[in-house]
Amino acid sequence: MSYLVYALMGLTLLSLLAGLSFFVRSSQNARLKSNTLMQARVLFQAAALLCLALLLMR
Repeated sequence: MSYLVYALMGLTLLSLLAGLSFFVRSSQNARLKSNTLMQARVLFQAAALLCLALLLMR
């Protein structure tokens, strides 16, 4: 279970960095990709927090 938390935290970081890299580009398509990646970051972050809470409750 702890490996899942680390994996989700890594995915959160990767989606954040990828979203920021698309954010600095000027095209509309890049902005849409950035928005999608930031939404994925929120989901990964929520999943990581949920797994961490479940891990601490055991």
